[in-house]
Amino acid sequence: MVLLSPNAWWEGLNAFTKVYWLITIPASLIFVIQMALLFFNADSKTETIKVYSAEAGITFKLFNFRNLIGFFTVFGWSGLACIDVGLSNEQIIIISLILGLVMMLSMAVVFFFLKKLMKSVKEGLE
Repeated sequence: MVLLSPNAWWEGLNAFTKVYWLITIPASLIFVIQMALLFFNADSKTETIKVYSAEAGITFKLFNFRNLIGFFTVFGWSGLACIDVGLSNEQIIIISLILGLVMMLSMAVVFFFLKKLMKSVKEGLE
């Protein structure tokens, strides 16, 4: 019976794949922790860059910690999937960047509209 060693697996990877794993594992762990904290309402306030202000008090926050972790998580996993398919390094990077940016933008849009909805509900209750 042959047991696979994590060291043997890691040594068998090329440098490009190792970089993707080094991005994916920490980003995924932080993403899972963030989701658990969000579920238990222990989300902390983070500094953000305000990109667009639609109405007073509601801002579109593209660059915050949650969105960056989402970017790196999708960037890493999509890159690893592309590596598994056998695409070239350039194609892998382009696809990973596009999918990561789509995830980042999607998360920002969802939270923007959730905050807008919460504000309208709060105003309706007053």
